[in-house]
Amino acid sequence: MTDLDVIETLAEHLPFAPRVRPYTPKVDHHKPSWILTVQRRDDLFWLVTKICPLLSARRREAATLLVSNFTNPPTLPSPSWPYTLSDPAGAAWAAGLVEGEGWIGPPYLEVTSTDLDVLERLAQLAGGGSITAAKRGKENHRPAHRWQLYRKGLLLPFLDAIRPWMLSRRTIAVDRLVSVRVPGLEPGVP
Repeated sequence: MTDLDVIETLAEHLPFAPRVRPYTPKVDHHKPSWILTVQRRDDLFWLVTKICPLLSARRREAATLLVSNFTNPPTLPSPSWPYTLSDPAGAAWAAGLVEGEGWIGPPYLEVTSTDLDVLERLAQLAGGGSITAAKRGKENHRPAHRWQLYRKGLLLPFLDAIRPWMLSRRTIAVDRLVSVRVPGLEPGVP
């Protein structure tokens, strides 16, 4: 994660004290990053069982493999997705995705990910939006997809639901997007 404020906010809300440290990328053109490390087995199990229902299929598989390496691993919750934007977990999940992978600016919101199922879940949560293939930076990069949300009828309620979960930098971008008069986002345009 390249945003230290996101890592620090997560660390503040955990019921244990994780280790936060800088990570120097192996490739010069990559940004410096931060790593949050969970050191105790019980803390790891607690965290994995809490986040497992929110994970994509690929990440859930990785979490299952991780805990299976321990003696007496926890039973992970089912991968059901019962959340909506009115649920704190659903809104917080969407806000976290926008914080980490999103771009907010007139006239739309955009999230790019290599996990198509994550973007499909985000589109379902928001009530729409379009998902397209993203341009590959380099041949060795994994294929990515881009979700965009334009329509005021969907965009403004979505932003309103995730705003309380956003950090200050993104909250400013949300407020700026909501206040800008853009064709297609005027009052009365669905």
